Amino acid sequence: MDVPAGDPELRRTLDRRLVDGRQAIGIEIQPNALEFSALIEATTTNLDWRMALYGFSWDATFIQDVMFGTDQYQVGFNDMKYSNPHLDETFAQTKREFDPEKRRALLVEAANIVNEEQPVGILYFAKTIDAWSTRVHNINPGAWTSPLQSQTYVGAWVDA
Repeated sequence: MDVPAGDPELRRTLDRRLVDGRQAIGIEIQPNALEFSALIEATTTNLDWRMALYGFSWDATFIQDVMFGTDQYQVGFNDMKYSNPHLDETFAQTKREFDPEKRRALLVEAANIVNEEQPVGILYFAKTIDAWSTRVHNINPGAWTSPLQSQTYVGAWVDA
């Protein structure tokens, strides 16, 4: 199984969860650590791979079209060439829906489609806590991941 090289503590955790847990039921997994760019190349140019592990930070919209949208093959992360027009339309409706209950129902419907049709599983969700202050300037938080993890702070400043 191709896995991201990344953080050694994350690798130890994944080894415990994936390798040790599967060995207990008779499945052998041999992790093959690759830098992320090599992992992407391996899963998009060589269609002979059997299993890969990606790490994602979904944005605050919870829409997973970058992974499962039909038009995301070779431009997103739909490496399995999955195509479901109903799911694509559900993602599109979710982006247009502002009523929280209707939006939640569409998100659940999309998640159920993916869970039923794809050999993909979420292993865990990371927990992060971000705090903001009006005293901090030149940092622009947004819906995409945790800005504290993903942004550089060139020119950021704090009021005295």
